[in-house]
Amino acid sequence: MLAAQAKQTAVVVVEEVDHTSAVNSLIPGSTIEWIPPSDVESSSIKNKEISSPVSAPNETAENDASLSDETLYEGTIDQLDIEGDKEKKSVVLQLLSQLKLGTDMTRVTSPVFALERRSLLEMYADFLSRPRMFQSITEGDSPEERMIRTTKYFLTAFFSGKISSGGRKPYNPILGEFFECTWNNSDYDPVKFTAEQVSHNPPITALHLESPSKRVQLTGHVWSKPKFLGMAVGVELDGEICISLLEHDEEYLFTLPTVYVRSILTLPWVELGGVVKVVCRKSGYQGTLEFHTKPSYGGVANGVSGDIRDASSTSALCEISGVWTGEMKMTFGDPGREPVVFDAAKAAGIDKIVRPVSEQGDYESRRLWRRVTLALKRGDRAKAKQAKEELEERQRRDERARVENVLEYRPKLFCRSGNGWLFNESLR
Repeated sequence: MLAAQAKQTAVVVVEEVDHTSAVNSLIPGSTIEWIPPSDVESSSIKNKEISSPVSAPNETAENDASLSDETLYEGTIDQLDIEGDKEKKSVVLQLLSQLKLGTDMTRVTSPVFALERRSLLEMYADFLSRPRMFQSITEGDSPEERMIRTTKYFLTAFFSGKISSGGRKPYNPILGEFFECTWNNSDYDPVKFTAEQVSHNPPITALHLESPSKRVQLTGHVWSKPKFLGMAVGVELDGEICISLLEHDEEYLFTLPTVYVRSILTLPWVELGGVVKVVCRKSGYQGTLEFHTKPSYGGVANGVSGDIRDASSTSALCEISGVWTGEMKMTFGDPGREPVVFDAAKAAGIDKIVRPVSEQGDYESRRLWRRVTLALKRGDRAKAKQAKEELEERQRRDERARVENVLEYRPKLFCRSGNGWLFNESLR
């Protein structure tokens, strides 16, 4: 039913004025050395099933080989300034005039000047760029300690993926698009990440992170639901994340907060809001975390509070307070136990290792979006818009072909499991 409603949503497209501006900021994530993830067999096409989502993108002269991956993807993203640019403000006003409060923005086409120059799939990888913290969860010597480590990892993840001061939007993944990377950790084996866009309507991303040597893995799916809220956009992240500690036979389930993009007519900025849960059914520990939105006047930005409790106890194991972009503290009910203080900004992630674009498959994120990324880096919004629209039109055309021929799309790297998705090569 939800998918049927999504298909009825009007497509809103705002044409931009062909006027380029210099773009001096680049995407982070240098290419150092590629360590391939586990080989995964491609899904076969049989009967009336299909696994190839869009026509393979053509390589053109616009894919300038003189620009290395390091040059194209490292760096930080500049602040999106709408207020100080009359042209951009005019485009945004035209877009907003076509929307009503509560409008589902899933199929609203964003102007290219607002793009972040990385795919949403790569953004999810950046959220998880603290491999040592991830691997150390299973080293906790008690269920209580493992719950504390899991909660710390979750709370620091959001800052890890925040590469701009606000307002920019990653590319909407194409159906069948996937992203793979690894992180090297001198203490253990590399941590491997895989994400795939397993559904287009509704837009659902499946993701998987694993450390084979520590027998710990993260699997989940996220359905992004953006809605127009007047002078803001709220993005509900519907889905669930599960961290599995195989050595302890424990699973930690997470829900996700809502992302708000504020001040969309001036200097857009991002904050999180809502209550999320962290639950381990085996141990009975449960965390309740509230991300606080900033009040209109006064107040603290990016605040977070909550607690961790044992289901069998009426008192909290610890209280949590602080800001998710900086310092947070866990204060324990036991007066003899020292507080745990950690800082998301100081616990910096490490560079992910991505396969060179020249070695990537047709639907790997950086190769798929390379023409768009190159044009944006050069400040050529017209070419970026053209390249982006060509990808989107291929996807629409192939979707129509599947409907007309009663063909079923099958993801290559993930499979359905109940209401969620599992990586085909999950640790056992």
